Amino acid sequence: MIIRRARPTDYPAILQLQGENVPEALDESQKRQGFIVSRHE
Repeated sequence: MIIRRARPTDYPAILQLQGENVPEALDESQKRQGFIVSRHE
């Protein structure tokens, strides 16, 4: 794993991943796991 600061070219993928993991998109099993998310636009 490589850890680095996000670059502007990373932003679209970050926003897509974020959108896939909002509470409305999670099934009940995923919600029970205690997933925490905050949306940034």
